[in-house]
Amino acid sequence: MSFTSRYTGTLVMIGGGLLILLGISALLGGNYLFTLLLVAAGVLLLQYGKRLGKDIQYKLDNPVTAALPSIQDQSMLNALAERPYNSFDYQLGDLQVGSVFDFQGKTWRVDKVRRIFWEEAGGQAKRTVSKDLLITNLDEENNVHLRVFKNNRNPLVPVLTPVNIFSVDENMERYIGENGFDPPPVLQYRDEKYYRESPKKGLDVRGDNTFQTFYSFDYYNENRDKALIIDYWNDKSIEAFSGKVVHDESFGSLLPPPQN
Repeated sequence: MSFTSRYTGTLVMIGGGLLILLGISALLGGNYLFTLLLVAAGVLLLQYGKRLGKDIQYKLDNPVTAALPSIQDQSMLNALAERPYNSFDYQLGDLQVGSVFDFQGKTWRVDKVRRIFWEEAGGQAKRTVSKDLLITNLDEENNVHLRVFKNNRNPLVPVLTPVNIFSVDENMERYIGENGFDPPPVLQYRDEKYYRESPKKGLDVRGDNTFQTFYSFDYYNENRDKALIIDYWNDKSIEAFSGKVVHDESFGSLLPPPQN
């Protein structure tokens, strides 16, 4: 960022201050209408310069985030927004950072939440929101991921841990072509076949509603009690997660973060 761009907000505020000084000079000359116009214009420039300065400083402090596109569609923003807390209807999709709950006879805490807007997906998943929850077992301090729908029921929940992509398929990077990433319909993983579902295009949405696009490929074994999820990002990086699929009855005593 050039010197001029970096200090644009300051320069605008200086201009606003000069207009106000000119307005005061006009007042001393008895030109009240000109004074009013100059002072009003100066105040507007001061306010604009202050806001512009904040925007520029944000881009300097957050160069990666500032370069990302931002969601503007109000229907998408509404879908991403958290619903008011309801103690009688607090679901897995309502969990936020700091929420605690019981799972497998132990207490877990949500430490990180990724919001995902499914821009393209098969069936009822299209234009819905999921959450990727990084949860910690408070007794053993180990982590797993849950991927749940935010506004839909979650009768079956994948409980996942990251795995090396080459442990899934040593040829994984060969599936990256000119038209994107296209993994095979069937993968052999840990002596078991996993079958691919319809691919999904997701927006990984940050807290300021900027986002990165990625593609997700869900695989399940024949009994659908094990899951293998592969995420492909536009920088050609690949992530893989594997684990079991459990029923929502496995989760209990869901509580919101302490501030709620």
